[in-house]
Amino acid sequence: MRILLLNPPFSGLYHRLGFILPPLGLAYLASSLRERGHVVSITDLNVEGPPSDLAAYDLIGVTADTPAIQKP
Repeated sequence: MRILLLNPPFSGLYHRLGFILPPLGLAYLASSLRERGHVVSITDLNVEGPPSDLAAYDLIGVTADTPAIQKP
């Protein structure tokens, strides 16, 4: 199965300071999925644009954490 894991863009304090952390949770998940024979890609939308062909993937996962939630 071809799987895409996305880290959505985040404009919080760390990002404004230029302190962009790699999505380690997605990397751990990707490693586990690869061990089980899946083809996995990770896209961090904080440092690159979205993939042009989402239809190429069988499954797309998006991570979310509390600091990434936009406040009104």
